[in-house]
Amino acid sequence: MRIVSPTVWCFLVFLVGCSGSSDGGKLVPVQGKITLASGKPLTLGSVQFQPDPTKGKSNARIAFGTVDDNGVFKLTTDGKDGAVEGFYKVVIGDAMPKDMSKMPKDGKMPSSEVPQVYRSLESTPLTVEVKSGAPASTYEFQLMK
Repeated sequence: MRIVSPTVWCFLVFLVGCSGSSDGGKLVPVQGKITLASGKPLTLGSVQFQPDPTKGKSNARIAFGTVDDNGVFKLTTDGKDGAVEGFYKVVIGDAMPKDMSKMPKDGKMPSSEVPQVYRSLESTPLTVEVKSGAPASTYEFQLMK
């Protein structure tokens, strides 16, 4: 019988922990768009898809994205493109301007275009199911005041 050193066991546990998702699900590409009540795109913001354990199986992993100048975002999970299939609550927040020269001279962040209700996990009304083959419109959100 061969004995495996504790260092090797730790390495193996690390590899298993870093591969795939915690629930065995695969990552699905997720790209979407966020518009304001006016119909104009949100041009500065961040998006989080946080697992919603009240709706089925939770993968316990948050997917993140940054909104571009056209309101478009693309999610990543643990540094890889996509999100694990499942149900999520969608939180939309502020982000730092891409061009820091556009920051006000007083150092204060510009007022947010994102209504407060969407900036918190507890208050956001936005929910979504990420699934393979979903139509692109699945991940489009209009923020009402």
